Amino acid sequence: MPMLGWNGPQNVSEGGVCSCCGKHADSLTMVDDETAVCDDCLENHYVRCDECGEYYSDDGSVEMYDVDGMTVCEYCYEDMEDDE
Repeated sequence: MPMLGWNGPQNVSEGGVCSCCGKHADSLTMVDDETAVCDDCLENHYVRCDECGEYYSDDGSVEMYDVDGMTVCEYCYEDMEDDE
């Protein structure tokens, strides 16, 4: 579920330390209001919802669905089900 006050994934151009692997990176992506990850971790440990654009950890804490060739988070999926 999108967080109140959260404006979605954002790039951090000045870089810093990745919240996932702990390595310094020139570029980070904020995947929530506290977590900034490097490109490698973003690609290897996160899944992007094609409907809302949010990134979710691939740890299974948020269910992801394949809907007509799109990857959709459980929150968007529920909204799609409600709209039918």
